[in-house]
Amino acid sequence: MVNVIESGIFLSTVVQGRDITVRLPPRITPALSGLPSPTSTFTGRDDAVDDLLRDLAPEQPHSPVLVTAIAGLAGVGKTELVLQTATRALRRPDWFRGGVLFVDLLGYDDDRRVAPEQALEGFLRAVGIPPEHIPPDLQDRARLYRSVVSCYAEHGQRLLIVLDNACAPWQVTPLLPAEGTADTLVTSRHTLAIDARLHDLDVLDAAASTELIRRCLRRARGADDTRVDDDPGSAARIAELCGHLPLALQICAAILADTPRQPLRAFADSLEATRNRLDRISREHLAVRSAFDLSYRQLPPRQATLFRLLSANPGPDLSSEAAGYLLSADTDEAESLLRDLARAHLVEPGQAWGRWRLHDLVRLYSDQLGRETAEADGRTTARDRLFWHYLHCVSAAATHLRPAKNTELSPHFEHQDEATTWLENERRNLIAMVEASEDSGVAFRVAFTIPDYFEKNRLFEEWLMLCEAGMRSFRRSDDRHSEAMAVDNSGIALGKLRRYGEALARHRLAVAIFAELDDRRCGGIAHTNLSDSLNDNGRFDEAVTVGRQALDNAREFSDRDLEYKALLNIGHGFGGTGRHEEAVRFLGEAESLARATGDRNSEAGALNDKAIALDELGHTKEALRALTRAARLFAETGDRYGKACALTNRGAMMMRSGTAARKAVALLAQAVEIFTVSDDPHRLATACTNLSLALAATGRFEAAAAEAARSAEAFRAAGEEAAAAKADLRTRALEAQESHPPAPRRSSPARRRARAADA
Repeated sequence: MVNVIESGIFLSTVVQGRDITVRLPPRITPALSGLPSPTSTFTGRDDAVDDLLRDLAPEQPHSPVLVTAIAGLAGVGKTELVLQTATRALRRPDWFRGGVLFVDLLGYDDDRRVAPEQALEGFLRAVGIPPEHIPPDLQDRARLYRSVVSCYAEHGQRLLIVLDNACAPWQVTPLLPAEGTADTLVTSRHTLAIDARLHDLDVLDAAASTELIRRCLRRARGADDTRVDDDPGSAARIAELCGHLPLALQICAAILADTPRQPLRAFADSLEATRNRLDRISREHLAVRSAFDLSYRQLPPRQATLFRLLSANPGPDLSSEAAGYLLSADTDEAESLLRDLARAHLVEPGQAWGRWRLHDLVRLYSDQLGRETAEADGRTTARDRLFWHYLHCVSAAATHLRPAKNTELSPHFEHQDEATTWLENERRNLIAMVEASEDSGVAFRVAFTIPDYFEKNRLFEEWLMLCEAGMRSFRRSDDRHSEAMAVDNSGIALGKLRRYGEALARHRLAVAIFAELDDRRCGGIAHTNLSDSLNDNGRFDEAVTVGRQALDNAREFSDRDLEYKALLNIGHGFGGTGRHEEAVRFLGEAESLARATGDRNSEAGALNDKAIALDELGHTKEALRALTRAARLFAETGDRYGKACALTNRGAMMMRSGTAARKAVALLAQAVEIFTVSDDPHRLATACTNLSLALAATGRFEAAAAEAARSAEAFRAAGEEAAAAKADLRTRALEAQESHPPAPRRSSPARRRARAADA
């Protein structure tokens, strides 16, 4: 049976059958354009539009992309992206001469969802099939639709199909044309398995978010609304509080347009309250929460439970293993559910596989739902399980950080690198857990179990935060002993941050509390840290006196680690007073003790410090040998920061000796490279200064000036303005020397020998 369709509107009878032939007239008016108008405020997506247009281009260098699926979070701008792309594609000559078929499938609205047979009826009407001739059955409608689309393509009238807001493959598959006959754009909050080229749409960047607010206000209020230009900082804060989600930004801009006299700062302040933010981002029929509701309602019960519990994790992301503890499930089940939530774009994969995060507004939404169902979900118990998991892993990791001090390594981690990687991934969660927990034991175990990790990785701000959270918690619970430990540890962190006066006050307080508690063992630890802090504050005689008290205490309790630190502090104190021979003696004892205990990192530290005292005594060759061994030991233990310190000292000594400037340049350049990523601007500034001097000694004045300028910048970052000013003067002097280099001098035999040694 044959169906004949004679004009732009199909008038003749359509008989249902398996085979359908459609014959079109020579010329077809491309009137198929039910595409909604794109907005004039579109911004920040030009690269995404270009990618989609490349997929739609009729002459592609590789296999043609016939179906393109754009997926993303509710409100991220999928529909607008497709409208912008389709509009531009339709303007391209000879791309889609037949026009466009568009349908909003309303896939996430249970009350209004469009079934595929309904969508097909609309498409068939759009191409001119009279209603009475449209088959009632889904399969027959799909066959007729594909035949019509194919016929359009055969007659050079290719169509673009846009299927917006689909919820699942069953809603899309019947609407896909026959292969090669048309191009299709699909949007969904899910990543759909429909054999399509997949594009995941992310939120806008900060600049585009602010620009979207500006454009929306200008469109609504005209050029006189200059609030974004007048207060870009508040506009950026609004964008950040909206999580750079286009829907939230547009709603906030609409609210601001309603109140043209409201300053952006006042509106940003109103969004700061996280509990009420979702309710505030609402205007008439538009609300971020309503958009999220439509996605949430599609979740099966187990996925929905996990989604509600995810916000119980106080940190920014979590692992599949941690999610399993929240849900009381094994890791495989948790990861499977998380993958399903990621396909629904309610969670986002983290930077490393196996880690997951929530968009800021989705997190607020999850938290609201979670609090509403807390009792049914067992939310408090779930969080307790999660915290237990974190604390167990912290204790397990601690056994691997300094294995020489542990008789048994935890089997939870196979090796030190695995333990360190876990700590790196979870440290923000650990800090957030301490801040969120009312249990003083949580603060105690995190702050004091892994100090080596924080110190080795120079995470002193984070360590200080943990210690101070512990101090507050222990005061609430009237645990004076733990409070004193937290005070003492916070003093160490403050000292590493070069806040020496505050550190000294903390250590004095810790000594006083332990004395009040008559705890001589912990009092000895506090005395050791106090001695170190006295050295930092330039009070060297006091440092030696307190260090001797700490040394006696350490030997009384046979604490070799504490004995090493006390010896080191005494040596530093003697060095500060100019008594370098005594400094060498005590630092040598510290070196021998570390070697005897097998602690190579501590041995390297003592060698590094002893070398400085040896150099002061004029024993430069011995000092250089000590620094060479120290750098090697630091490298073997993976302590890049310690290695950089040894390289800096060695390079500076070689440069001062006047015979090895070029070798000094190489060593100091290595040190600068390491300090650049170590978040220690003072050390970086010192290394850059020494490198500048070494470069100048080799006649490379331009490079020397650049390093001097870099040292000035680093000194300013460290808050050392006087040192920065001196570095500025040195920079200008070196620049002047580059412009007017000194005349070459005749080379003496001594200089020739020096150059030969330098080479």
